Amino acid sequence: MRKTAKPEGLKTALQVLRLLSSYRWDVLDKDRSPIGAQPDGSPDFMQYLTLTPEELHKHKRGTCWEHTEAQHRLYKDLGVPHKVFYIEADNPEKGSHTVVLREDAKGGVYWDETAWKDRTGSHRFDTEKDALDAIARQVGKHSGAQKARVFRIGSIPGGKNILQYMKAAKTGKPVYAVDLKEHES
Repeated sequence: MRKTAKPEGLKTALQVLRLLSSYRWDVLDKDRSPIGAQPDGSPDFMQYLTLTPEELHKHKRGTCWEHTEAQHRLYKDLGVPHKVFYIEADNPEKGSHTVVLREDAKGGVYWDETAWKDRTGSHRFDTEKDALDAIARQVGKHSGAQKARVFRIGSIPGGKNILQYMKAAKTGKPVYAVDLKEHES
């Protein structure tokens, strides 16, 4: 089992949530400098390499992928029951998200979001499917997608470019597809 060089004193899932929520969402290049924006204002992900959790803690900035990997390792170290999912819109260049769902002793599921700043916090759901449907709807709303696919993934090491990351994430266990049109209100 890999241990994360983690900040001292973390003992609960909520402490992990608070710590990682204090980090900025940002895209860093191979030299760990912020990546400039393309003409449309989005980061140039072709210069991007994923950070390790140790690098995330050092720089206090990273994408949802790095936040989720750090959260996964910290929860594992603390013995917190959880699962990691990659959600990809039908137009992945515009929308994907990686999340940790934490289970509680009463059967509930928490989406502990740290990277997506307007969704940051601990969101409780009755079931895993309810949580994944809600997150997929948010990814769809953000990206304009009609469908999303959900994959259960494990640990993905740092140093991957965007194409390597997405390929590794999609080798995870497909959970299901969500038709986002069915969820429109």
